[in-house]
Amino acid sequence: MEFRLALQPKRERKRALLTHWQHPRFHAYFTGGQSYPDIVAEALTSALATVNFCWDSSPAFTELEIVMVNWMGKIFNLPNEFLFNGNSETSLGGGAMQNGGSDAMLLAFLVARHKRITEICGNIDIHCRDKEHQVLNKLVAYASTEAHSSVEKAALVTLVHMRPVQADKNFQMRGKDLEKQVQKDLEKGNIPFVAFVTLGTTSTGAYDQLKEIIPVAKKYNLWIHVDASYGGNAWCCEEFHYQMDGLKDVDSININLHKTFLHNVPGTYFWTRNQRVLKESMTVDHAYLHARHHGSATDFRNWGISLSRRALCLKTWFILRTYGVRGMQEYIRRLTRLTTHFRKHLEKDPRIEIVGQQVFSLVCFRLKIDNNNNDECNEMTKALVEYINHSQKLCITFAKCNGMSICRFSIAHQEQYSREILFKAGGGVVGSPVFVTQNTLRSTSSYASLIHSRGYSPVRDQSSAPNESNTRGLSPRK
Repeated sequence: MEFRLALQPKRERKRALLTHWQHPRFHAYFTGGQSYPDIVAEALTSALATVNFCWDSSPAFTELEIVMVNWMGKIFNLPNEFLFNGNSETSLGGGAMQNGGSDAMLLAFLVARHKRITEICGNIDIHCRDKEHQVLNKLVAYASTEAHSSVEKAALVTLVHMRPVQADKNFQMRGKDLEKQVQKDLEKGNIPFVAFVTLGTTSTGAYDQLKEIIPVAKKYNLWIHVDASYGGNAWCCEEFHYQMDGLKDVDSININLHKTFLHNVPGTYFWTRNQRVLKESMTVDHAYLHARHHGSATDFRNWGISLSRRALCLKTWFILRTYGVRGMQEYIRRLTRLTTHFRKHLEKDPRIEIVGQQVFSLVCFRLKIDNNNNDECNEMTKALVEYINHSQKLCITFAKCNGMSICRFSIAHQEQYSREILFKAGGGVVGSPVFVTQNTLRSTSSYASLIHSRGYSPVRDQSSAPNESNTRGLSPRK
């Protein structure tokens, strides 16, 4: 049967069930980036069907991944200690691609846990782990209350205690608050072992105070992992380098290129300054896994849990070859300009309060009411999110931070311009009549009536949208 005929019977139904992540008015979550070279690379990767777990299984893609780890590290201005230097096997630092930010969080947990357990127990005997289990019962990890949910999930999987550190009024984790939690655990006889620092939180895009946290982590021998899944993408631009202050003293970093770097999922890079500890925690050798060039070549099976590794590095190669570093910098700066433009548009409305600081491509806001009652503000803000999503004109995300309900508005699409940001372009969220099903976004008739009862009618902005010199997105590098 022809492919088009195989799709035909349920085409309309499938389209009706689709949430269109690639529409210019999809502003929910952190929109998965997508571009022409990314799609071509995905198709080619699937066609080749290479499994990139060791040098013998995929020599070309192993070497390409090493190069891409270093290229992206240099593009993001990471300290040289996190790159492959000289022989990739004898280099102190290095990195590898992972199947998403959640996998990177879990990997950081496992590496930090292995390091602390071996410091206390010595060499691991897989046949008798009683001593390790006694230590495991006391291990404690730390992260901000604003850290990503994958940190908590990784703690569940690794069977360690998780201590959320209350974020301050700016949604940041501070060094003094981390130290208080660590001291409490030490008094109880627990063993602190890792701190997760978020640079660009999911809810508000906030940046933990890394410079304050580093002395605390060093004092108590904590592995420091920096989750820069979102914020790290902006580091290709010099004006965002101030966010990296202290990064040279951390132990591992991850950045998700599928947030705002025109990669579809997955596109996660993980770097560490101590690849020896990472590989010790991940290496299991069997005869069928041994490479012919053992000892002189990198086997990426030892850089994570999975053996079934796709050649994800090809996407990065294609994107950089097509757009170049300058093209990606222009793209990041355009996203920032558009987000700033939208924030200023919101600030004109006295009914809206901006929440947090807009630094990059995320702006958060909430509704204000006359009596400033937080519970009512929360109720109205949640109602606004559901009302907007139910309208099918655009899609945004609801979040809660420090007891406040907020609307998240994220910009990451290649074809987003001022006409979309100010909603001057016609049409709904998708070209088809249905954006999502009622199962995806439940009926919000009660919230809609609440919005209207408060008099929150649309405000029309009569100002003209500024001209965009490039209306076709990024141009291929010439």
